[in-house]
Amino acid sequence: MNNYFKKNILLVEQHSPYVRDLLEELPPSIKVQATPSGDNTVWLNNTLIHSMYDPAKEGRAFASKVKTGSQVFLYGFGLGYHIGPILNK
Repeated sequence: MNNYFKKNILLVEQHSPYVRDLLEELPPSIKVQATPSGDNTVWLNNTLIHSMYDPAKEGRAFASKVKTGSQVFLYGFGLGYHIGPILNK
């Protein structure tokens, strides 16, 4: 894993002491895969979480269905490709 994990943990630790218990190594049920677009996607228990080709485009397409100014309840962040585009709405 790269230094993003350590940087993110330091930021999140400021708000929650529980992140100290997180491991840098992913469990075997999670597989990270690079896509042709250059972004990563994830398999969780052999189920693809995002697009295998362009997960950022998939996130933008998801956000395009949200009406500007509406309230959104997200029950999962996945890798977060949809978060920025939704917040821009």
